[in-house]
Amino acid sequence: MVQAADAYPAVSPDEAAARRDSARLAYAAQCVGLIAEAKGQGALAVCLGQACLGPYPEDPGLPELSPPMRVLRKAAYENSVVVVAPLKDMTFFVDGQGLVLGRPGSDRMESLETSLGRIGVVSGHGARENAAVAALAAGGAQIVFIPGAAPAGETREAWEARYPRVAADHKVHIGALNPLGGGRFGASYFCGPTGIRLRNLSKNPDLVVSDLELPD
Repeated sequence: MVQAADAYPAVSPDEAAARRDSARLAYAAQCVGLIAEAKGQGALAVCLGQACLGPYPEDPGLPELSPPMRVLRKAAYENSVVVVAPLKDMTFFVDGQGLVLGRPGSDRMESLETSLGRIGVVSGHGARENAAVAALAAGGAQIVFIPGAAPAGETREAWEARYPRVAADHKVHIGALNPLGGGRFGASYFCGPTGIRLRNLSKNPDLVVSDLELPD
């Protein structure tokens, strides 16, 4: 998982709009090196942060041929990894050949079959989050990424205790992603279906890599 700061710092909407294209490309370019680094440590799938390329009020679909997505698709192809790119209210899944898998919907809970098995994504927090993980696990998801930042005011201890319980309840691997920047503390992690947190194999603070034992 890439927990580097996202494309948009805390700036006004007008300033964010003015910096939109350059910010998206800069973040995508940063991810290229992190995806390659993750692959070098054995990763077969990489999830980016929620709204990783910024908000999309005027182009919510983000065509897969846009410059930032071209960069990410090329990185997926060159490293033969699945890239999961959550955008505001939708998620793009890119396979190891650089192809977008399906068309993203507008739900905060999505899953798709990939070369690694079925991968799910849940955006947002609250009571619906646990039900969404349950639904994805029941639908066959083997990994569920939760790329939303920790809710405002939540302590690091509460964040680190939250998802092992959810993973154990629903017998699924969870990647809990809390990007750095904007006052966020990072501390992203993977946990297995028994509720055990998995060791982070990466020494890079922008990257979390763990070994998941998935069924054949």
